[in-house]
Amino acid sequence: MHSITSLPHHSVTKRRPVVAILMGSDSDWPVMQRAAATLERFGVSCESRVLSAHRSPELVRRYVTSAGARWIKVFIA
Repeated sequence: MHSITSLPHHSVTKRRPVVAILMGSDSDWPVMQRAAATLERFGVSCESRVLSAHRSPELVRRYVTSAGARWIKVFIA
């Protein structure tokens, strides 16, 4: 599955993600990928998205406000 931009959706485990990793650009992925790897080592499920608050603020608002319904508890941005 692909996220809203070209970065592939990242899911660490088969469980519902409880952490969301948000980036303004896919060029942030090399850094944020380390956060995802650390979460994986601890068995914490996560998802990753590229959503620009500058280019698409409404998409970011909808993603963040719907996070609780998707079991997201923590954002790393």
